[in-house]
Amino acid sequence: MAPFPFAALAGDLHTVTASLRAATVAVETGRRGIGSGVAWDDAGTIVTNAHVATAERVMIRTSDGRRVAARVLARDEARDVAVLVPERALSLGAITPAPLTTLRPGALVLALGHPLGIPDAVTTGVLHGLGPAPAFAPLPPHVRARRWLRADVALAPGNSGGPLADSAGRLLGLNTMIVGGLALAVPVDDVARFVAAVRGADASGAQWW
Repeated sequence: MAPFPFAALAGDLHTVTASLRAATVAVETGRRGIGSGVAWDDAGTIVTNAHVATAERVMIRTSDGRRVAARVLARDEARDVAVLVPERALSLGAITPAPLTTLRPGALVLALGHPLGIPDAVTTGVLHGLGPAPAFAPLPPHVRARRWLRADVALAPGNSGGPLADSAGRLLGLNTMIVGGLALAVPVDDVARFVAAVRGADASGAQWW
């Protein structure tokens, strides 16, 4: 059996995490509150968790140190997703969404964010699957029953809203919480549907919150 190519894997992960860091931002909410967010498109749209973006305006900090105010365009507390629009373009480059139909339990995943105030931290783990939260999760039944990405990857306060990505650097979902040591993330297709709905409502002049 040929030896496992650890050196090649380490090089690939370095390239992947560098790309993910460039598209991951800190979302500052005042009083030392901090979460994470993800560049959704080249137009500057940023997505995060609704429980991170609790005010109408937040501050965005990029991995290269730029800071800019952003407006919270829309929030969906039920699905814990929010859409942010910075006051000026940041040119971060969006993370390519991953097709969730190709997910396999045991696949390598990466989480990026700002846990406990540590900037641009990355952790790795393995995917458990896509489906409801575990039965033991102390969550309301309607929250437990939603589709979640479940992964064995370390998260801490400050990771919320940051990317859960596959080994190719494609976006799987937004990290949201730890339940019984298991990470739960909002699937990227749920995020995509919300962004599309918000854009349609915004174009028509409707208000979201």
